[in-house]
Amino acid sequence: TEHTYDDEYDAVCNVCGHTREVGCAHTTLETLPAKDATCKESGLTEGKKCSDCGEILVEQQVLPATEDHSFVNRVCEICGKINYSKGLAYTVIDNETCYISGIESCTDLDINIPEYIDGYKVTSIGSYAFRGCSNLTSIVIPDSVTSIGDYAFEYCSSLKSVKLPDSVTSIGIGAFKNCDILTSIVIPDGVTSIGNYAFYNCDSLTSIVIPDSVTSIGSGAFKSCSNLMRIVIPDSVTSIGSYAFEYCSSLTSIVIPDSVTSIGSDAFYYCSRLTSINFGGTKAQWNAISKGSNWNYATGKYTVHCTDGDITK
Repeated sequence: TEHTYDDEYDAVCNVCGHTREVGCAHTTLETLPAKDATCKESGLTEGKKCSDCGEILVEQQVLPATEDHSFVNRVCEICGKINYSKGLAYTVIDNETCYISGIESCTDLDINIPEYIDGYKVTSIGSYAFRGCSNLTSIVIPDSVTSIGDYAFEYCSSLKSVKLPDSVTSIGIGAFKNCDILTSIVIPDGVTSIGNYAFYNCDSLTSIVIPDSVTSIGSGAFKSCSNLMRIVIPDSVTSIGSYAFEYCSSLTSIVIPDSVTSIGSDAFYYCSRLTSINFGGTKAQWNAISKGSNWNYATGKYTVHCTDGDITK
């Protein structure tokens, strides 16, 4: 007769002791964890396999990547996709390029300007482009932009941060005038000029680095930046414009290189806490600098530290 076994997984006959090959009973199962799909990678459903023999009992199904992004400041933290702002006004310069001329129908509070709009390369931010956009909180400018126009962001009173690309070479007159809660901005190494009143009344700025490429600081460039405490002027600068740091009442020290040959009228007017000027040249060179009227009116009791000694006001 046929052998007698307890069940389909019993290998030994109860009558004669014959041994047969049997399948695994799959008594110990292992869970294959599910994986959520993201905007960068596909996911998987939960699966099961036998820990004893390794047979897959429940296959995992592939979940396609999603279109859901995790945007922070309009850049996805997972895949790096940029959520460019739409609806911005632009003006065509030629067959290939354009400049941003206004906010038009764009409702974004954190604007990320694309490098191309309708096939035209964005090369500049036009004058008055975002002037008076009081709800604008941040803006990212693409590497294709080389200049920031006059008064481009004037009266953007909610603007906290600006990312200027290294491609920018000039910052226009009053470009960020009256952006009074702007806390930080990095001026790119390629900038050669900072326009008159470029950062006038940006009284939340506490420090700023001027790159070596800058040759002139315009009149009133940092006027009324009342919380600006320290500034370093690079060797490339030859002139400091009139009113450049007027009413920077928190400014305690400044570094001026020996390349500077002129300081405009009222340049440090009412810098009432100024105590130290570190000059890169000799006392004779300091005295030879052309200084406009009232350039140091109502400043603190400062000392000019020269390479061959000090000059006390």
